[in-house]
Amino acid sequence: MARASLVMFVVLAGLLGVGCKDDAPLQPYADMIYSVRCQESQDLGGGGCLSVRHDINDQNGENGLSVSCAVGVNGDSHSLNFRVVQTEGSTSSGVRVENATFNAAGLQTSTACRMTFTEGANTYTGACGSGQPTPTQPCQMSDIRLTMDSMGNPQVEGDILCKHLALQADPDPTRNREFTHDDSVANGADHPFSFRLVFCTGL
Repeated sequence: MARASLVMFVVLAGLLGVGCKDDAPLQPYADMIYSVRCQESQDLGGGGCLSVRHDINDQNGENGLSVSCAVGVNGDSHSLNFRVVQTEGSTSSGVRVENATFNAAGLQTSTACRMTFTEGANTYTGACGSGQPTPTQPCQMSDIRLTMDSMGNPQVEGDILCKHLALQADPDPTRNREFTHDDSVANGADHPFSFRLVFCTGL
């Protein structure tokens, strides 16, 4: 209920002109929770790390959050690009999806799809597709769909699961990371996390 209430407040604020000009466009909105893990690194003897949980639920420009997203609708094939970055003090974290394409079945079909996560000074990047994560295609995008939120606003939703994602500056497998569901579900490390983006360009 807390997430639905926050989205509702943002929409109502835009409709009523609270704190903004009447003609100001509604800002893109992001909603996702994910955890950063290092199971592969541990398995390969690269050392342990503490799992880091990120909870993002706000609109662009609020509470250190930057959100941009664009959806291209063309029959049964849709394109998706987005970037979500949370800044706290001097540290930033976030996710970027480039050149994703999804079909009516919600599967990512583009061979040019690229996913990038930032964790402070570290950047992890790799290809994304519809199959289970592998070293050559570490990120899986699934169940991508165009829907409406509880206020009737257009949004895009989907699931992301990344394993074997390499550190851009040093693609040593012992430094790989996983980006998954958090521990609110059993075996969260094996489950994708969900994302939701409202008010994207093109919707």
